[in-house]
Amino acid sequence: METMEKIHIVIPVFNGWKQTEICLNALRASTYRNLEILVVDHGSTDETKEALPALYPEVIHVLGAATLWWTGATNLGIRTAISRGADTIMLLNNDCYVTPETIERLVSHAKEIDEAIIAPVQRDFFSKRVLCITASTCYLLGFPTFLRLGKNVSVLGEPRLLATKLIIGGRGVLIPRSVFERMGMLDEVNLPHAGSDNDFYLRCRRQQVPLLIATDATVYVDS
Repeated sequence: METMEKIHIVIPVFNGWKQTEICLNALRASTYRNLEILVVDHGSTDETKEALPALYPEVIHVLGAATLWWTGATNLGIRTAISRGADTIMLLNNDCYVTPETIERLVSHAKEIDEAIIAPVQRDFFSKRVLCITASTCYLLGFPTFLRLGKNVSVLGEPRLLATKLIIGGRGVLIPRSVFERMGMLDEVNLPHAGSDNDFYLRCRRQQVPLLIATDATVYVDS
């Protein structure tokens, strides 16, 4: 029987305990069982600090300063995961909820392509409509992001991977450790909150790291 690779999931959190609970419960329901979840709490003032260890003792609780913002907290989680032996890391915001099959399908695709970054299709948590499949950006127009729903992908056919010019955010994105070793971390100095994800994925693309969307995997975004 093939041994499941351990996937380390990094979840930066600043308050939003209700969303964090839904996120963690979705991970508990995952069909992929070999998970190590790291919640990086960077200054929450709600019940996160007390409720997390009480209700989710299996989760690694990483405390960070409120000055970290999203990028610094994500980097802290990545570094902690690597120090714990991670070979593959998933970036997941606390307001994003994977389906039971999502991680298993992403891992299966990752085995097919060396050193690729793979993300699921994003759907709205409430309406279930597709928010984003592929995306791109344009420097000439001031670096806006263009979301694309893709042709004939609203009704997903056979499992497949779509190449994309840009991946949107930390919404269930599977990234090999080797990519961080080659590309470095997200830019928490110049882009402490917004834009560091775009910057990282575009740097990866310039270095020929494939950016892919798994059309048979879904993450629900609580917008």
